[in-house]
Amino acid sequence: MIRIHLMRSGEALPEGSAPNPGLGPVGRERLERSARTLLGLGLWFDLALFPPDSVPMQSAQAVLSVLADSQCRAVMDKRARASASTEALLDLLRQEQARSILIVSDVPLVTRIASRMLCGENRSTPLVDIALEHGGLLCLETEAALDRKAKLLWSLPPIVLDGQASRRT
Repeated sequence: MIRIHLMRSGEALPEGSAPNPGLGPVGRERLERSARTLLGLGLWFDLALFPPDSVPMQSAQAVLSVLADSQCRAVMDKRARASASTEALLDLLRQEQARSILIVSDVPLVTRIASRMLCGENRSTPLVDIALEHGGLLCLETEAALDRKAKLLWSLPPIVLDGQASRRT
């Protein structure tokens, strides 16, 4: 079985606040707290996949900085972009030999890939509409071939991830 963890990237700086707006300090802190919670829950990833776009890449880096001692392999690939095809991303996942995968991207990709994996159909309009907040995380489980419908194991909004981290500090 493979577990796919979909995380929506953190909140960006407002447009016009910097020459190249990226992940804001509040978004970075929230993601780092979330990563500490994931460690505390015993979650691990052998692959982290993210696009070469500013905010998702910086979001993945914030999470990976906390998971620095793990054996997680980081892969930056354009097939993880928010506008990428779900089938292209699934093809990439099929090539990887990973059992626990973290994908950090943004909408609409995170919602399209969740819908595609849960419903088993590639549609331009998702059958399942999943609202995932910035920094939110959901976990799907599927067979290694990624050709069967996945199960939604759990979903954690950022407020829960933040709250768990705050109790540990």
